[in-house]
Amino acid sequence: MTHHNPEKTSILDLIERFDAILFDAYGVLVRSNGAIPGAKELIIHLNDISYPYMVITNDASRSIKTATAHYQQLGLPIDQSRVITSSSLILSFVKQHNLTGKPVVALGEGNALDYIKESGATLVNPATSKTIEAVFLCELTSATLHQDLEDIVSAIIRHVDTHHALPHLVLPNPDLIYPKTEDSFGITAGSIAAMIQTILEQRYPSLEPSFEILGKPAPMIFEEGLQRLGIKDPSSAVMIGDQLATDIQGARQANLYAALVQTGLHTTIQFEKSSFAPPHFILKNLALSM
Repeated sequence: MTHHNPEKTSILDLIERFDAILFDAYGVLVRSNGAIPGAKELIIHLNDISYPYMVITNDASRSIKTATAHYQQLGLPIDQSRVITSSSLILSFVKQHNLTGKPVVALGEGNALDYIKESGATLVNPATSKTIEAVFLCELTSATLHQDLEDIVSAIIRHVDTHHALPHLVLPNPDLIYPKTEDSFGITAGSIAAMIQTILEQRYPSLEPSFEILGKPAPMIFEEGLQRLGIKDPSSAVMIGDQLATDIQGARQANLYAALVQTGLHTTIQFEKSSFAPPHFILKNLALSM
């Protein structure tokens, strides 16, 4: 797959051409205020024809179970087996990095923390801890965000000053913003991670701090999606997303085809002026009829 001018196409054409589809959630199937027009009919159609698809979302605030229930409440009949959230990958990360029983701190609440507890890592208080093996930036807390951030940054600095090494800096969702409605946007933990990384770069330039990403564009979430679908050849599947930096770049790096749908964050004009590699396909929307 090489750089080229994207082909304008339809969702029915992609269903015909590919063995499976990976969908982003926000900006593609849903917004905060409801399902995007055409999404319900599409999911019903895919279910009716038993077409292989998976929703892989960088939303780290919900578990797979809670995310599925949310989509269903918005009218999308998506089964729990067809959803992967970036926070669910915490389980694999803790196992791979031998963090079971180790002290970690996290930004988040509810479902985001449930996966950390389930993984066996030990959540400690960032306000008092001097040793932490990992920092998980899962989601933005509401009323206590300012204090939570100060506590986490302070915990990182105390750890580095004591042990002369950085803890694992883990970011399930690297998105900076997401579309809440057609003309309003929310910020995510990716924006907070950028701030914390700048702070650490200034204080510890020789350590070259950076976050380990679990969600898109990192390969883990694409690989998990393809594995669950039984797809061995990534080029036989297409990823449909609305964000160039995560959905499109991640898909291309994972050797999937990439389709940009223009119901979310990025448009044709924006990718034409971007330094990112272009998508292979452009979709106006996910409507079954042209």
